[in-house]
Amino acid sequence: MKGGITTNTYYEAGTGQEPKQAYSFIKVAKGSGVFEWIDYNSNGIEELNEFETATFNDRAEYIKIYTPTNEFIKTQFNALSQVVGFNPQSFVKPTTPFKKIITKFSNQFAARLDNKMTDKNLEQGLNPFQLTTNDTTLITTNSSLRNTVYINRGSSAISGEFTYNNVRNKLLLANGFETREQNSYSATTRSTIKRAYGVTLTAETGQKKNGSPFVNRNYNILFNTLEPRVNIQPGVTFRTTVFYKMQLKENTYESAGEKTEIHSTGVECKYSSYKNGSAEAKFTFSKINYNANENTPLAYEMLDALKTGNNMLWSFTLNKNLTQTLQISLLYEGRKSENIKTIHTANMQVRAVF
Repeated sequence: MKGGITTNTYYEAGTGQEPKQAYSFIKVAKGSGVFEWIDYNSNGIEELNEFETATFNDRAEYIKIYTPTNEFIKTQFNALSQVVGFNPQSFVKPTTPFKKIITKFSNQFAARLDNKMTDKNLEQGLNPFQLTTNDTTLITTNSSLRNTVYINRGSSAISGEFTYNNVRNKLLLANGFETREQNSYSATTRSTIKRAYGVTLTAETGQKKNGSPFVNRNYNILFNTLEPRVNIQPGVTFRTTVFYKMQLKENTYESAGEKTEIHSTGVECKYSSYKNGSAEAKFTFSKINYNANENTPLAYEMLDALKTGNNMLWSFTLNKNLTQTLQISLLYEGRKSENIKTIHTANMQVRAVF
């Protein structure tokens, strides 16, 4: 239909063996890892339930190493990948008011289901849709589903989109299962005023769940986010963005009742030149209220790795073309929370392009 509908499908099914895996954290050079260690119980011992994905680069000092054990489980597996694009504008002529409305919409759907289970039932082994992370026969899953409806996609005057996103992960470990699941609905609108001014408004609501053999890492967080942004771009080289972001989070796992309210405001400035390179500066001020103990894995997730009270974050990035084949990049980041000393981080890279 003149490219109005595009689709891609992949399906696989089979049998095999899945090893139980143990994992550990290895310390590496500061800034080159993925995780950070937080001594929640203050005993000076690096325990498996005390590592978090590092939000800030200067804290990333550990990597996670998975080690297969000698214990294997016989499994069935299936995998399905489906991508569908729908764009009526390619094949519908706007000859009537209804058809004009139809051509304003388009849709993009993408799904990836990858499951391994122990059930010997052939129907379950072939069907990738019927399992949830709570299913005891499900050993491993790595699945995602995303659907976005666009309105006036690509329009410089006014446009919008509505997105549903679902991500599920489950991993078999030597000491039990680790599960993660996130569902969210988001809506975004964009409009341009006299070309130089643009307004973007994003609203999101959803749920983030985590299950672990370690009791203190189990949570069920309901979250709501609202973020308006104003872009000012009088020319093609310089842009300034002023933004405000409100986040409300509540943990409902076993009616725990931990709540967070985060108000962030800031400004971004970016200069970009094809010949000279680019420079970008950003400053954010965040006011955080939290009603529970901050020294827990849940608090790390609820507070976005910051602290209760006033928080300031700033950064500056410079990318410069020294010659046609030589580029230099400078990055400086800083942050300050109440009753905590200021943290400064900087690095430099030189890149040769052949």
